Amino acid sequence: MGISPYIHLRVFSAYSLSEGALKMEDITSLCKQYHMPAVAICDRANLFGSLEFSKACTSKGIQPIIGCIVSLPHPNKEGQYWELPLYAQNENGYQNLLKLVSDSYTAITPGLAPHITWENLNAHHLGLIAFTGGSESLVGQFLLNNQETDAIQWLQSLHTLFGDRLYIELSRHGREEETILESYLIDCAYAQHIPWLPPIMLTLPIVPCIQRMKHSCVFHQALT
Repeated sequence: MGISPYIHLRVFSAYSLSEGALKMEDITSLCKQYHMPAVAICDRANLFGSLEFSKACTSKGIQPIIGCIVSLPHPNKEGQYWELPLYAQNENGYQNLLKLVSDSYTAITPGLAPHITWENLNAHHLGLIAFTGGSESLVGQFLLNNQETDAIQWLQSLHTLFGDRLYIELSRHGREEETILESYLIDCAYAQHIPWLPPIMLTLPIVPCIQRMKHSCVFHQALT
């Protein structure tokens, strides 16, 4: 079997202020240069670039994947939030993502950081694929603070909500906390029967599922 092409699922565009600087035409040009058949933007708390991104991708024959990082209140620390990357799996998922992002600004107390509630996520999760996120996620924060029981509890809550649309995300950007988390997260993945995304594989099996509007991805087979 040939080597699957790498597909970036965590691109910050220029719409992620202070985090991304790439314009949409830059993203698609890089995809063509490096032979990426698909790419995902996952800006923080906004979908401002989704239409522009989709048009830029389709004009160059690249599969666009729309994602967004939403924030939810920390269950134990008032005024703090945790991050959850969400990706539209189909049209229903895209509409739910639009709803969640809109509510993160309009359905909260004025003056607070944009966020959604667990109840809101529970009402609008269909058609969405969720990654656990890295050290900024709730599971990551709990594990880094040696609160393994709390980490497992919240991982199970996410798994109950998303089912086989949940993936444990690993990342390697040279940060110490990523190294600490990796073995914990892999152990959690096997213990809870949740597929995990190795950094080198942060890619393809998810793409045909989005294209076919299905969620029966093949990470388990790919990782064994």
